[in-house]
Amino acid sequence: MGKAARGSDGVEYQFEQPIIKQQTARSKENAFLSKTQAFAELWTALAREYNEKGTFNMKLAKEVSKAFHALEKSDGWPKVDRR
Repeated sequence: MGKAARGSDGVEYQFEQPIIKQQTARSKENAFLSKTQAFAELWTALAREYNEKGTFNMKLAKEVSKAFHALEKSDGWPKVDRR
């Protein structure tokens, strides 16, 4: 449990717990944004190559697929309730 202080109203307030939760949320958000950025860059490279050369780069397509699956598995991805 985090540090606590009793306010003038007699209520004990926790200080560290919200800060830790906020840092954890920020860390998860940064990881999600990083994975999103990686996917977007790979997708852009794949589309650019296809548009410029008229060829489909299978190696790059596999990288795009891996990046997308990593994004799907991350904490920031919306979870679907499949009941």
